[in-house]
Amino acid sequence: MPEQWHGEVDGHRFYFRERHDEWRVELDLRPSGRFVQAIASTANDGTVSSQARQVDERDVIAQGTTSAEGYGTRPVERAQFIVDTIRIHLLRQACTYHSDDLSSIATALGVQVRWCPACGTRLLAR
Repeated sequence: MPEQWHGEVDGHRFYFRERHDEWRVELDLRPSGRFVQAIASTANDGTVSSQARQVDERDVIAQGTTSAEGYGTRPVERAQFIVDTIRIHLLRQACTYHSDDLSSIATALGVQVRWCPACGTRLLAR
């Protein structure tokens, strides 16, 4: 059985799933516009009725294995791992610092800046 969590962090709905030592975090559930037939009910005589159901989708913001640092073994540790993963993602998405000219930092360090000093986003070679 997979481990699954649904919830909300800082106004963003998430879905977490771990199975066979691999996990992923999906964020911001939204309608896809696609529909599938889903079982709606089963009558006493075994007759199954179905209805069209819209498929929702999310963005996969992180994935890895259970050996990831901070993953933990208890539910409270896992909850903290999920919340931290989401908040780091949101911080990196909102950070505008690394889109600025970082040449003064590169000059002070004497090397090319490879990570944003504000949010930790890996920077592509410029």
